Amino acid sequence: MTQRLPMAEIARMYYEDGRTQDEIAKEFGTSRSTISRVLKRARDLGIVRISIVDPDSICSQVAAQLRKQLGLKRAVVVEGHPESDDLTRRDIGVKSAELLVRLVQDNQTIGICWGSTIYEVVRALTPKRVSGVKVVQFVGTVGSLLADTHADQLARMIAQAFNGEWHVLPAPAVVQNGHSLRTFLSEPQIRRVLELGKQSDIALIGVGVCNENALLARAGYITKSELQQLRALGAVGEIGCRFYDSHGNECRSDVDDRTISIRLADLRQIPTKICVAAGLNKVPAIKGAIAGGYIDILVTDLVTAHALLGESSSQTNPGQEF
Repeated sequence: MTQRLPMAEIARMYYEDGRTQDEIAKEFGTSRSTISRVLKRARDLGIVRISIVDPDSICSQVAAQLRKQLGLKRAVVVEGHPESDDLTRRDIGVKSAELLVRLVQDNQTIGICWGSTIYEVVRALTPKRVSGVKVVQFVGTVGSLLADTHADQLARMIAQAFNGEWHVLPAPAVVQNGHSLRTFLSEPQIRRVLELGKQSDIALIGVGVCNENALLARAGYITKSELQQLRALGAVGEIGCRFYDSHGNECRSDVDDRTISIRLADLRQIPTKICVAAGLNKVPAIKGAIAGGYIDILVTDLVTAHALLGESSSQTNPGQEF
């Protein structure tokens, strides 16, 4: 029973086939204790090598690859849940909240977009003793579609965690026409909040897609023809309702001329830009945002990270827009 072939065969039966030691002993006509000794000897001789895979270690390695390959200041990767977008958002939210709490300092301004993943970040925040913090809404709202994820609520929740003040943008994200845009932009409060957003030290953003699943399309803020126009311009994604192409160049269109939001050129100048995003459908949008200089720190999941690195994964879940 100590010969190499039976030893390897017994090891396969136990470790690969999931057979019990009693079952193996009965098949070989020996005792359970003998099988136990054979398995121990197989480990001692290196026939069986047991490795413990730490998901956090894998995530750290992939994060380092992302940072190096994509030129990011930092990347954070969570294992994620390919079967559940909600659980993946929750995990990204927790890690992002930990990061934001570490980064925020006295007298800083935090500019934010809205979105369901950003909402998970805000829900996971723990209070931090800082003073003079301002939280600014980057982009107008989109009606009731996002329910409790509107930026005006998120700004208040973040400000309360950091004992700061919040500044909301009381306007729609996209208005009907240029005349409506000029009317809103003539309001002093709206101009003041947009100007304050440009002075942010930290930006907390997500990225949206440019297809029929785009949030603005589902909310009815942009038409099918406008979406086609944006695609014709090469748009791959949006941040704060500002669309851009695969190189990060802003796609100027009729939609852009109706949008109340921080401009991408101003976003680029903010020192620390944290993007929370996951989903295979968002890979082109994330890449374009990185190319445009709109992301310094990326928090994502393992499946999305592998796709960004050009690696395939069998665990795919394109999902809907986060």
